[in-house]
Amino acid sequence: AHQVDLVFDIDQNSTRIQVPHPIFTIDGQMFDVKGVQQSMAAGTAAEWTMRSKLGFHPFHIHVNPFQVKEVKYNDIKQIMVGNMSLQDAFVSTLMDPPNMWRDTAFIPQYNGSTKTYQRFAGNDVAWTGKSVYHCHFLDHEDQGMMGVMMIVEPSEVGDPSVDSSSYTKNISFLVWFSLLSSVLFLIIH
Repeated sequence: AHQVDLVFDIDQNSTRIQVPHPIFTIDGQMFDVKGVQQSMAAGTAAEWTMRSKLGFHPFHIHVNPFQVKEVKYNDIKQIMVGNMSLQDAFVSTLMDPPNMWRDTAFIPQYNGSTKTYQRFAGNDVAWTGKSVYHCHFLDHEDQGMMGVMMIVEPSEVGDPSVDSSSYTKNISFLVWFSLLSSVLFLIIH
């Protein structure tokens, strides 16, 4: 399986902008709608490992659900939530029932990690195109803690001529063609 490692971080000492303001990133990058951070071949599987340097983050992915395979904690205090420790509550939320397909999972704080298994052919149908993954705290997502994933045909993996703009152009052409066809249909009939 393809290996993907993501690091969620909040840079509190950023000099990227003039006003002191935390910067929310994945792998040191803020969201770029034109960029593609991960490229996967349709019909394959991948193991994703997500870590958080500061705070915990709910990881959410669109289109392709995953199974949580492992959760590791570093320096998490034994805070009690009712009669259960916070660590046990996280593990219970992420791992029970085992191998359940999910679209959101918590990433523990202080370099803890969550490891997931993901197939890029749900129900044996390999969808291709652009999708996103992000922190599900909307404030973090809106401030840049988001990435773009491209799912391509297996023959296109590593092909430098295949980029997100080709999918955007194809969609734009189809929308234009559909509108033109509708107008012509109305004129003729």
